Amino acid sequence: MGEDAPVFTLDGKTSLRADYHLRDQLRAMGDKAAGRELAHWVLHDLRRSVATGLGFLGCPPAIIDEILDHAGEAKAGIRGVYDLSARVGLRRQWL
Repeated sequence: MGEDAPVFTLDGKTSLRADYHLRDQLRAMGDKAAGRELAHWVLHDLRRSVATGLGFLGCPPAIIDEILDHAGEAKAGIRGVYDLSARVGLRRQWL
């Protein structure tokens, strides 16, 4: 996989897209791992957990924003016009 390859992918080329099939599979896997039906949760909860965990590890907020695909302050204003880097390598390292 190259530097610009997606971090979460099934085929090494296309970004993983979360749809209801994936959501249901993840819920079933979580229930099975817990040995019971887990309380209601949504895919967004995983994003929140990743952001929180990365924050505890000391990941820079700009990298967390990019991992979550949020523009954030790091790409706001004039900086966003000139800084077009995706920092895929850094995102991959932190994940």
